[in-house]
Amino acid sequence: IEDTEGYVMEQSTDKVVTVERNHILPMAAFEFINPATPTTPTPSTNEIWYTATGKVEPTSDDHLTFGANVVSNVWDSESKRGIITFDGDVTMIGDDAFYVNTMIGNDAFYNCNKLTTVTLPEGVISIGNRAFHGCDGLTEFTIPDSVTSIGDYAFKSCSSLTSITIPDSVTKIGEWAFYACRSLTSITIPDRVTSIGSHAFLYCSSLTSVTIGDSVTKIGDSAFEFCSSLTSVTIPDRVTSIGGGAFSSCSSLTSVTIGDSVTKIGDSAFSHCSSLTSVTIGNSVTTIGTYAFSSGSSLKKVYCKPITPPSGDSNMFYSNASGRKIYVPRASVDAYKAASYWSSYKSDIEPYDF
Repeated sequence: IEDTEGYVMEQSTDKVVTVERNHILPMAAFEFINPATPTTPTPSTNEIWYTATGKVEPTSDDHLTFGANVVSNVWDSESKRGIITFDGDVTMIGDDAFYVNTMIGNDAFYNCNKLTTVTLPEGVISIGNRAFHGCDGLTEFTIPDSVTSIGDYAFKSCSSLTSITIPDSVTKIGEWAFYACRSLTSITIPDRVTSIGSHAFLYCSSLTSVTIGDSVTKIGDSAFEFCSSLTSVTIPDRVTSIGGGAFSSCSSLTSVTIGDSVTKIGDSAFSHCSSLTSVTIGNSVTTIGTYAFSSGSSLKKVYCKPITPPSGDSNMFYSNASGRKIYVPRASVDAYKAASYWSSYKSDIEPYDF
């Protein structure tokens, strides 16, 4: 069959096609092609075509790597296809041509439950969303120093993962990143990370030790909730907010020191921490959320450093240990006892020289 522009379609005629009355089915689509051109499009000699989840940048763009210089690099977010165009023919792809731009894409190893160990090569810069989600046979993981971001849900439900080192190059830990990694025993958040995503370590029930880097300014909602083996937490001086439920139900937590840079403690942030005996609240806190330290059945000493009573509600310290005392700056005792909501605890408020 030939159309008006000279494009032709060929079909085998070695079988009979029966068309039944009242039973006409759609035929498969046919593509008209020009016999003078290739059936499959191919790159020109001065182009490299690629498909990727993000734009790929060459390590070097000069003739020593490709035999020509890069003049443009275009990537389409819908088709995920890119074209790198050079000012001459591409005659080689040299050493480390795309070395620093390797990435582990979204869902790359999703639910690969027979996977036991992974060592990523140097050059990988990101671990995508859900990249290893549900790899419940994974026990060890090595992240190279080139990685800068760990995506949302990246290691969610890797229930056998016992050890993982997050290198200093990482600046972002996504939401739910290590959710329900129930065998993980310790974690160090590097100094370049500025925020810990919500639910990032929720239900990491074997986690006993957490070191939070000095650059972290925000701890997301439920970030360490139900980390029932965690014994102590010191919040770095640059943290400004602790999300709702951030350390809720950490039943082995015995002491908490909240840095002087924190201004807000979220709702239920430390609720149901049944072994918690002592809390120090930094001097910049202006807001303490509903039930922030409630149901701390062992909590007997609260050291509250702000001179001006933070806003809150009458359930901030609901159901603490019998005889619990709240120590406040000596000059602020009357202000605390008179402040809204704090007046509910006026019989427990004592002066203290910080």
